[in-house]
Amino acid sequence: MNASFMESMKKRFISLLDEMDSTIESIVESPISMASGGDEVDQWSVERDNHMALRIGDRAITYRKKLLQGLQKISDGTYGKCEECDCEIPASRLMARPTADFCVPCKEQAERLEFKKTTKHLTLL
Repeated sequence: MNASFMESMKKRFISLLDEMDSTIESIVESPISMASGGDEVDQWSVERDNHMALRIGDRAITYRKKLLQGLQKISDGTYGKCEECDCEIPASRLMARPTADFCVPCKEQAERLEFKKTTKHLTLL
């Protein structure tokens, strides 16, 4: 990967980190509503909204960690290498998914194996 691509990805990671920080901050600063009064539907709605906010926050924190790992890989010079086969991940894949750790064939293989594990587990139930 050339230096200009790496620099553009570094800027993109920083921009995405800013977005995640804003998302996390807004969730942390927003008060959790208490389901008081109202009927069951109102209470359920408040609980659903609180649950959704927590899920969004959890996902933002997880993605933020991946972004930090990506920045570290850029610094280490390992960004864009497949963690399975060590081949170079195409720039088009990295543009679409900046935190990609695997090339498409290796990711597809991992997903097939995961699917087999899941379906095997389901048939045992």
